[in-house]
Amino acid sequence: MARSTATAAFRNPETSQAPPTTTPTPSSEKRNIMSLFGKSKGIDDCSNASAPVQTSEYVGKNQGDHAQGNNMPRKGPTRMLDQHANLNLSGRHQDDALAYGHPPPPAHTLKDTTKVIKNKVRKQWDPRGESKSDWGVSDADRYRDERDELLQLYKELQEENDKLKDELANAQHSIDRTKRSANQMQATMDNKELFLGVQAHDDDIRARFSSLLSSIKTWSSHFTAGNSHAFREDVLAEYQTVAPRISGLKDLENFVSNKRSKRYFTRGWAAYVMSKTLFRTLDEFGVNQGKDVWLNQTIADSLSRMENELWYTGKQLVYHSWYSPLIQADRKAIPYRAFNDWRAFTTELLSKALKNEAYKADEQMRKAVARAVGEVMEVVSLWSDTSDPKKLQTYEVELSKVFTGAVQLAQFLRRQRALWSIRFPLGYDAGPLVFNSTCMRDDRGNDEDMDPDILKQKYIEIVITPALYKRGTMNGEKFESEEAAVSAIVAIDTS
Repeated sequence: MARSTATAAFRNPETSQAPPTTTPTPSSEKRNIMSLFGKSKGIDDCSNASAPVQTSEYVGKNQGDHAQGNNMPRKGPTRMLDQHANLNLSGRHQDDALAYGHPPPPAHTLKDTTKVIKNKVRKQWDPRGESKSDWGVSDADRYRDERDELLQLYKELQEENDKLKDELANAQHSIDRTKRSANQMQATMDNKELFLGVQAHDDDIRARFSSLLSSIKTWSSHFTAGNSHAFREDVLAEYQTVAPRISGLKDLENFVSNKRSKRYFTRGWAAYVMSKTLFRTLDEFGVNQGKDVWLNQTIADSLSRMENELWYTGKQLVYHSWYSPLIQADRKAIPYRAFNDWRAFTTELLSKALKNEAYKADEQMRKAVARAVGEVMEVVSLWSDTSDPKKLQTYEVELSKVFTGAVQLAQFLRRQRALWSIRFPLGYDAGPLVFNSTCMRDDRGNDEDMDPDILKQKYIEIVITPALYKRGTMNGEKFESEEAAVSAIVAIDTS
């Protein structure tokens, strides 16, 4: 009877008799809401409370169907639909209120109940695992909206960043273009053919000078053998320029007793002969000035006399506590800039005149180079690694090529507005040459980690290469002071 009544109510809920209306209390209303919107465990509890709705006949039928394998037991969302449908139907009977322990919930139509159940089932059995709140907005939707907002913000910031990068690149391009224009304008002003020739940058001159010394170093590797010597007493003072610590020929012979010392002295002696004979040097000391061997002899002598008159105008001897008497000129009469502009312009014109057959000095230059090579070979030929005259002659030819390049560099330096000089460091009258960090560098690196106070007291064993000094700039400024653009390479006496 109960089964037929429940079935009739389920098929036609409008004709079924509604249970007496009761006013739910707040606690009962809360429990009713929990029973409708609770989790799966609450649903199972309510289904147990409505167990009287299923009669033994109904249960037996289900068991029979299950035994025959026709209608498989309902699971998941379908079973939950049946449970909640039974729950709603059982709530319509006054007697079922005792199972709840409180007044039954308000009556619902089957349509309303099915909608609620579907929402609950969708929440619990969502394959994406999304959990929806009571207000119908899922966390995933909210996170998705936040993500979209952040992506949009990132896109806007990225566009702004790209815009700023483009503006920066355009500004940098404009700056570079302005710099190039300024440099080109400055170069045009400095290199006017009516005044001066091409003015080289310091790095270019340093590179050419270092390349020249490197060639001498390579050539010196042929002269590290033998124990014989060809030193001359009348050249002792010049030997001491290279080896400052020697006091006589015997000291020099003892110094070059090993291969390293022989090669050091060969490099130093070749560089010394080159600097004194192939380069024209103007300095405050007035010593070892040399000549312009790239010019005709008559023109070179005339230029030297004129240059000395202008360079030492109003000259006077100034005695210094360190050096020999120093020749000092009156720079107010002829300023450095005026003198060097005249020198650079004059040598530039003379260089152009060499194109004329009457002024060519090729023969004179070859003779000067040959004399320099002979002066070097006179000392070092006994240390050659070969006794074959042809092989030794090959070494002489190699040195001739190196010295010819030196003459070309000498001519190039004379045409520069800045005053360039190639000199060996000078010693003090009071004693041997000591290390000077402003114009020297130790070949073995002993000057890198040594205390400066101790380093400046160290004696120089040998000067391997000269220093390249510079006074002034290519713009005709800063002639008041001189600095070593390339330091002399020396060997510190560590004994």
